[in-house]
Parts: sequence; C-alpha cells; structure tokens
Amino acid sequence: RIGIKVGANYTNPSGVNFSDWSAGGSVRKGVGFTGGAFVKVKLPVTGLFVEAEALYSTYKVRIDNDGDTPDFKVKSEKTEFPVHVGLTFLKFIEVYTGPSFNYLSSSHTNLDDLELSDGRHGVKVAGDVGLRAVIQRFTVDFRYQFPFSGQKSFVQNMGNTLSFKSNPAMMTLSLGYSIL
Repeated sequence: RIGIKVGANYTNPSGVNFSDWSAGGSVRKGVGFTGGAFVKVKLPVTGLFVEAEALYSTYKVRIDNDGDTPDFKVKSEKTEFPVHVGLTFLKFIEVYTGPSFNYLSSSHTNLDDLELSDGRHGVKVAGDVGLRAVIQRFTVDFRYQFPFSGQKSFVQNMGNTLSFKSNPAMMTLSLGYSIL
C-alpha cells in the first residue's frame, strides 16, 4: 500500500532547566502539524507488516516567564523517516514499533532579542510505538515518539540562559488514506 497522511502532534518538552534564567518560568506544551507519505508491505500469512514513512512536522514550545520579560515561543521543523514493524489483529487493528530518523532542520523564536543556541540541527534518533485502526482505505493512527538522542538547546536573553531537550517526546494523531 502507498498512501498519504496528515495530522496534529502534541509536544511534551522535557529536561527544561531554569536555573540560569533569573526570572524563572514555566513551559507549555505545544501543538503542531504532521504530514507526508507512507509505503506499507504486508508479509504473507504472518499478519506482520513493514512500513516506511517520510513526514514533515512542525512543533512548538512556549515559555511563560515570571517577571517582566515577555513570553516567547520556539518553533521547530523536522523531516522524519520512521521504519515500523507491526502486527495486524482482527483485520482492522494494527500495533507497530520502530525507529524514527529525524532531521531537525530549523528552529526560531518569536522575539528578535532572544538568541537560540541550538543543538537541534542534524539527525536525531527516536523510537515510535503506535496503534492504528484501518477502515477500508482510511486509517486513524495514534503514535507516541520518544527520543533516544538529542542535545540540549539554549535560549539566551540578556545574560540569562534557559536549556531544554532538543528532540522532545511527541504524541501524534493522524488520518491516512491508501492510494494504492
């Protein structure tokens, strides 16, 4: 099967360190977009399948500052190449797992006076686990992605530094359609 999918992701930032940020603050989780294409091959008789995807994703982290400094957002973009092995149950339920090779391509903030010292760019590896319902040519897919690797990113403003994990955990809900 060959198809397309679109959906939304929910980012859960981790490893946030406000120790060098004089104002303190909190981190809000963000919602982003995911879309792309997939190829899926069913292995005969076994109920197993192998699937490869090429996805474009955006995600956000919002920092709410305590004190006088304004709140800011860090928006990031990445291209994902997951490879999954899965099992089909009851002819319409699929569970899968596998690695996702993520190329983190860009990050930027909404404020010009913030400097983003970024460890995000380059290839990072994450793991995926997911559950999918298949209804004829349509799929509803829920996936959890957890990072295996990822350096810290740093936001600097007037001598203050805030660090956070550059490849955050992500939950994705998507709809797919098999063209072939």
